[in-house]
Order: sequence, then structure tokens, then C-alpha cells
Amino acid sequence: KKKKKKKKKKKEEEEGGGGGGGGEGKKKKEEKKKKTKKKKKKKKKKKKKKKNKKKKKKKKKKKKISASEERRKNVRRMKRNARKEEKKPCEKKTRQKRTERFRI
Repeated sequence: KKKKKKKKKKKEEEEGGGGGGGGEGKKKKEEKKKKTKKKKKKKKKKKKKKKNKKKKKKKKKKKKISASEERRKNVRRMKRNARKEEKKPCEKKTRQKRTERFRI
């Protein structure tokens, strides 16, 4: 960069430089400016950091269940619920505990 600057100074002196040595020097400068255009530097694009995207869970498609299968499913559910209902009242256990208490 330093070398280039020195060269420019020499050229200005030859053309009649900044002291206003006639209109010719200025014209020559303008012509040269037209000829030499500075190349624009391309800006480097910054790489964006990739964010860890959470993968979307795919929804499972519900299989079409036939009517007979649906009925069987319902029957099974009802039986299961009935069994749970039978087990719910734990009176026998409570009676045993009561009798144990009285025995002591």
C-alpha cells in the first residue's frame, strides 16, 4: 500500500499537481479517473450457525378398524372395567384388620 501512494504523488507533480498549474493537469486527472475504476471488494458472507432444530414427531395415521374389531375392543374394555369394579370394595381386608385390632 505504501508504494502505491508514493507513485501517485509523483504523477501529480508531473501533471502540474495541487498548486494550480493550469487547467490541463486537472483534465488529465479526470480522464485517468474515468479509465481506472477501483474494483469493489466482494464482501464475504458470514456463515450462519446452524441451530439445532428439534425434529417434528410424525403423527401416526390411525388404522381404520373394522366394525367387528371395534365391537371386540369394546367388549374387552367392558370386561376389564367389570373386573376392576369387583376388586374395588376391599371390605374383606378391612374386616380382617378390624378383627386383628380387637384381638390385641
